[in-house]
Amino acid sequence: MNDLQITLLIVGGSAIAAMVAYNWWQDFQLRRQADERFGFTESDPLLAGHRTEPNLGAARADLTEPAIENQLQEPLDKALFLSLW
Repeated sequence: MNDLQITLLIVGGSAIAAMVAYNWWQDFQLRRQADERFGFTESDPLLAGHRTEPNLGAARADLTEPAIENQLQEPLDKALFLSLW
């Protein structure tokens, strides 16, 4: 390897290490701010309340309406396809 390749490896590795360190520092600061603003609790807020499951009770009322019936289409004219060739 020549000096240029070694220099580029050192510069590239340093840039990647600096980016990882910066992202870690930003994550650390944001987590600390979130803990200060919102606090920390052991309980899960999503599981703390009463849970209700969705049901089809309201949707069954719509099933009493008559369904739209399918109507047959008129067949296509075969001359239409022959004119394209």
